[in-house]
Order: sequence, then structure tokens, then C-alpha cells
Amino acid sequence: MAILKGKNKTVQGKIGDTTTYKLKTQSVTRSISKTKKKATKKQLPVRLKVRMITALLKPVKEFIRIGFKNAASGTKWSAYNIATSVNNKTAIKGEYPDFEIDWAKVAFSQGNIPVLEDVSVQVVDGELEFSWNAERMLQGMKDSDRVMVLAYCPEKKSAAYTVDGEKRYKGKERLDFTQYRKKVILHTYVAFIAANGKGISNTVYTGEILW
Repeated sequence: MAILKGKNKTVQGKIGDTTTYKLKTQSVTRSISKTKKKATKKQLPVRLKVRMITALLKPVKEFIRIGFKNAASGTKWSAYNIATSVNNKTAIKGEYPDFEIDWAKVAFSQGNIPVLEDVSVQVVDGELEFSWNAERMLQGMKDSDRVMVLAYCPEKKSAAYTVDGEKRYKGKERLDFTQYRKKVILHTYVAFIAANGKGISNTVYTGEILW
């Protein structure tokens, strides 16, 4: 079913075998007709990768929206589209059909603010504490940059994150995560964003935590 949205009453939704949606400032219509043809050998690994990346990014859409906003600026693509493309190329390892997520290469943000690799993570008082050297500065960094931290639990298909954490000069940020009865592995990440939002760093993988 299609509905009218916005002041201009543009159509969004399904009509027959097409769907119409808004991509940035444009209205896009695409076919949703299903083919009965079996996937070719070349299509199978491509489709599996798409499913894996879609599942990977689902719990972190808000983080992605901010993390890839600048990368998508000036293009016809959304932040989510860019994130999907980047991770499709780098975040999957192995041979079909035994693909795996390469957690150390997953990208949740992309930008040109430099980021230091020496960030540590530990459990303190039931929370994740991210620490970095606030005194070490590179060109492009500012004390007013804010930290973005993220913890991802593949087993539970869930994530916790903040996109507006402490300022860089503070050197630490705490992140709470759901408590489980059994121990799980969390994959952790850090990025920094400029105070005005016009600059951001790539995400840095800060390792596994047994939670």
C-alpha cells in the first residue's frame, strides 16, 4: 500500500510491483517483482554477502547515519548505502559458502579526522570503559572532538553505542550494555566526531571483551 507523505503529498510505499521511497531529496521508484529463476553460481556469494551486511548493520542504523553522513554528502547515496558498500568489500572474509564477518575490519564510520590506535577497553563497575591518550594530538584533532563508542554482540544480534560521548580531552568514556546470564563476546569500536559535526574519523576496532 502506498501513502501520501509530507507537505507536497509525495507517494511513498508499494504500488503493484513497484515501491517508491525518498532517497535524500529525490523520490525513487524501483521494481520489486520477484524472479523465479534460480541464482547463478556467481550470484549466490553476492546475495549471501548482502544478507550478512544487512544483518550486521541493522542494530546500528543511527550510528551509521551519523558515521557515514559526511561520506555520503554531495552524492546520490545515503549514509546507509555507503556503509553497506564499504563493508561489503572489507568486512567479510573466507570463501563461499563459509563467509564470516571480519570484526577487525568492520567500518561504522568513515572520515578524515585522524584517530589513534592506542585505545584501551576494560570492564569497570559493570560498564565498558574506553580510554585514550588525551595529550597526544595529531593535525586535524581538536580537544572539543567528541568520542563515539560502540559495542556489538553477534550472539545476541544487538549493539550499544553513544554518538555524543565525552570530549577528546577527557580521555575516557563509559558505555553500559545489557547484562546476560551467560558470558558473551563483545566487539568494541571507537571514533571521534568534530563538535560541529563536519568532520569524523574512521572507526577503530578496539578488540574483544568477554562480557
